[in-house]
Amino acid sequence: MAAIFNYIKPLPFEFTVISKYSNSKSLVLDVGCGSGKYLRELSGAGYQNLSGIDPFLDIDQVIISGIPIRKKKIEEISEQFDIIISHHSLEHSEDPHLMLSAITKNLSPNGFAITTIPILGKLYHKYREYTYIIQ
Repeated sequence: MAAIFNYIKPLPFEFTVISKYSNSKSLVLDVGCGSGKYLRELSGAGYQNLSGIDPFLDIDQVIISGIPIRKKKIEEISEQFDIIISHHSLEHSEDPHLMLSAITKNLSPNGFAITTIPILGKLYHKYREYTYIIQ
């Protein structure tokens, strides 16, 4: 799916990564989603089962695309997801090990976690062949 969009308009790195491990029906959770910008972009790319959590929200909400966003930490939920994204949020966690453990607990049996930290995004374009994706 991302290949078609990438041909028309180059996609951010995060889109090309998620498209390798998911499809439009995958259950996707964005951890530390903020206002839901990335979730709205995924919705626009055809993803249908999206949700987000962010402990720094004022209240639970549903954004324009109908995507639920809850004021929660990953450690506070028990649902299973095919894809869990932590885009530039791990470095804000009080306990990154606990957060990664909770992400693992909430993955479906064949699920994938996609975690980015700011330094990788900036360096990826310069050092592509030295960037690692751990599966």
